Amino acid sequence: MKIAEPNLLTLDYWRDEVSYQGITLPSGSIGCAALNISDDVIEKLKQISQPLRAVIEAVGKKKLKLELLTPCRESILQMLELLQKENAFPLLDYSYYLKRIPEIFTEENMKKAEAYVKLAAMNLPAAMNDQLKSGLGLTKVIAICAQLPDSLVMFKEGLLPLAKALHESDRAPVDYATVFGEYFPESPEFSLTDPG
Repeated sequence: MKIAEPNLLTLDYWRDEVSYQGITLPSGSIGCAALNISDDVIEKLKQISQPLRAVIEAVGKKKLKLELLTPCRESILQMLELLQKENAFPLLDYSYYLKRIPEIFTEENMKKAEAYVKLAAMNLPAAMNDQLKSGLGLTKVIAICAQLPDSLVMFKEGLLPLAKALHESDRAPVDYATVFGEYFPESPEFSLTDPG
């Protein structure tokens, strides 16, 4: 069963617009939706995503077991249900993803994910064979969903001070450029401790 389908990869930025699932919006629309997700909801997402985080940790230690993968399906479904209830990303086709997650989290695909991680840990080319593609896809779905709560926190922590500074500026192009320069230097230094 295919995990990656073209309709999963529909986010496209062009100039000042973003296209998502056939809808074109101003480029900041999805970011605004993310900013509107409350800290309480993000905290709930962190709790729900614990089985996913356990898988990521196990993959890092090269000790992934099938029993760690089993609760991931329910974890992702709970995350989707919470986001849908909170109307967090109103353009997301929740019904599609709520249907797809059980379809891709089959025992066969989870076994392939376990096999893929074992072979990849040994740097064996066999990890990339076609028979394990659904296992690779499953690990990617888990990684993306596990990252979501922390990504939302980092996004809000980095963007809200910038937005406030922009709002408090004189709203002239030169002032906007100055504020952007303070938050996004010409030669940025990347650090895991600086969410901006």
